[in-house]
Amino acid sequence: MGSVSNLFHPERWVSQWRALGGYLTVGEWPVIDGEPTLLDLAPTFPAAEPWDSPRRRQATHLRAALAMPGARGRVIDYLARVEASRGWG
Repeated sequence: MGSVSNLFHPERWVSQWRALGGYLTVGEWPVIDGEPTLLDLAPTFPAAEPWDSPRRRQATHLRAALAMPGARGRVIDYLARVEASRGWG
């Protein structure tokens, strides 16, 4: 059986988050050991969407997955690799 860290796939997580209409930004502060540690994310839902809608439940599930040890750092690393490969930075 794989460890929890092997079960978390940052590429899939980012794809699912964006499919919900969410956005992700990586901040420059605070920086620890030269790496950004701030990850800001927010889903975009219409104000009239029910609190128990499937999209809101999925967002809650994804936030819980991001709280796993090491998950946030893996998402930040993935986003940095994507940015570097596309020449944005």
